[in-house]
Amino acid sequence: MMNVLKDFPYQPRYYITHPWKFVAQCGRNMRAAWQRITKGYCYRDAWNMDDWFLSVAPPILRAIADDISYPGNDEFPTKEAWHDYLYELASKFESCANDYMFKTNPYDCVKEHEKWSEWITQTEINRTRILKDALHEFSRMEVFNNLWT
Repeated sequence: MMNVLKDFPYQPRYYITHPWKFVAQCGRNMRAAWQRITKGYCYRDAWNMDDWFLSVAPPILRAIADDISYPGNDEFPTKEAWHDYLYELASKFESCANDYMFKTNPYDCVKEHEKWSEWITQTEINRTRILKDALHEFSRMEVFNNLWT
């Protein structure tokens, strides 16, 4: 999620020599914050909805598991089963985030480009499989209808 005070694309030393860029970025950040207050989302979220969803869904699912709800049905007979299920679902969404994928790449993209590229391709295949599974689980009516507060 965006933090209005920390969402700046350049290093601080750049803003010292280019103060007009800092003012412009502050304006864009305030616009995004105002849109989130009034609409619930901002233009940045709409541009990159997949990353937005994958960054927002895991903390919400964990909050529901920890504090908020428990359906008490046949599929989830105990609160622990519901808690574990939501945490596993949150972990699946988290593992599909693009930032996570690039942070875990063991190869240097310049020195070992072939291995790096092959690793990215294989990881993208796995990411797609995990994401399909997570979205299928998330969309099941037994789960989706029990995500209440």
